[in-house]
Amino acid sequence: MLPVAAGANKLASSLARKILGESNDALSTVTDQARRYVVDELSDPSKVTRYRDSLQQLGPDAMLADVAPEWLGVARGAAARPGTRGLIVDPLNERSGLANTRLRADVADNLGPDPVPSRVDRSLAADQDQVRRRYGPVMAERSNYDFIPITDALDDEIQRMRGPAQRQLRNVRQMLNVNGQDMVTTDPAIAFETRQAIDGILETEQNPKVISALTEARQMIDDGLRASVPRIKEVDGQFAEIARQREALGEGRSIMNNGATAMRPSELDETLRQGALPQGEMIGPSGVPLRMQQSSLGEVYRAIGTEANDLNALRKTVRGEGDWNREKLGMLFGEDRADNVLNSIDRENVFADTANRVTRGSDTAMGSRFNQFLDEVSKGQEIPSDATLTGTAAKLFKSIMKRVVQGNADTNAGKLAEDIGRLSVATGSTRDQIVEAILRRGEKNVIDQQRASTVRALTRAGGLAGYSALPGIRN
Repeated sequence: MLPVAAGANKLASSLARKILGESNDALSTVTDQARRYVVDELSDPSKVTRYRDSLQQLGPDAMLADVAPEWLGVARGAAARPGTRGLIVDPLNERSGLANTRLRADVADNLGPDPVPSRVDRSLAADQDQVRRRYGPVMAERSNYDFIPITDALDDEIQRMRGPAQRQLRNVRQMLNVNGQDMVTTDPAIAFETRQAIDGILETEQNPKVISALTEARQMIDDGLRASVPRIKEVDGQFAEIARQREALGEGRSIMNNGATAMRPSELDETLRQGALPQGEMIGPSGVPLRMQQSSLGEVYRAIGTEANDLNALRKTVRGEGDWNREKLGMLFGEDRADNVLNSIDRENVFADTANRVTRGSDTAMGSRFNQFLDEVSKGQEIPSDATLTGTAAKLFKSIMKRVVQGNADTNAGKLAEDIGRLSVATGSTRDQIVEAILRRGEKNVIDQQRASTVRALTRAGGLAGYSALPGIRN
């Protein structure tokens, strides 16, 4: 009797859908009971429209469980059942495992590939070595120069100063003598080596008085070299430009800092403007802004590589607590591209929150409601006591039928959890088709409830009792 009844009901439902004009859509493959639950409980057109917009913003990997509390509850409820847990949890875990890949792809599409700042620095260092080799041919064109005015000025400063500054100036003054003699050199090559020595001292010197004194001495020697070595400033300019770029590469790492030393957007703007200006004999914009951009981008990739498993930490590192990092990324790469990357990080936080709440969180109110629905389905229908058979035979028949119905009910509840749960974690074009089907059926459900009830009554009863209730029909 049960197969016959089920077949008849299926035929009646199919005929009703044809009369109602319902096409085969993404909801046609689920059971009638699952479809009714979705249409009755989850198809409010105003909500579904908002969910669809949110899904489009989050991209093809987003699920209904990400944007709708009701669907999150469905996913949670289905995941709580042993038979359907894998159907829900596996797609969520698979998506979580690809978070790093998605983030790197989004950053690459919007900001460019990972520059690896250490490689950039090694390349710049190699360029400096190439420029350094050009000093040899340039120095070969030098002419003798009278450095006595420079040494006299240094002697005056040495007499006036005291402490570390005096000692360092005395060393510089000694370097300008002919080796082993108390006589000032006339060879620019000696002055060039003295300038190089001063640069080496300045790299590590912390005393401001020493730095000031050595800087003035270096400037005087540099003026002498300019006069005695015609093309030296051309090479100096190239060497200094690369040095500026290497320095900018180091400074760029701190742009995304969120602590007390965080660079303000206004400070970054000024640094980029000044950094682009050429110095010395250089012509055209400097590469300083590019190196700061590369260094900052390298920090973004570093954060993704080390903190992708902790998306809250990644979000704090890249986005920061306020708007400063968004503004600074916008200055470096353009506002739209920066927003796309930050939105990608926010998206992955949404995905991670969904996975956590479904697999480890407590049931939501809607999850409890969905579970209650499944529990009611799994109870089955009670066999009426007034069956046509009587006595012992009637009791036996009732016992057998109750077991059959209960078994079918349990199977039906599992099928419902599978059908509806699968919809909650669908992605890509499948998800879009599901949303459109829900939206269409929800809109039709609002305006066609009376017509649907009447047609189903006709097709199932086979009589004319409901004929007069059809719109436009009079007795």
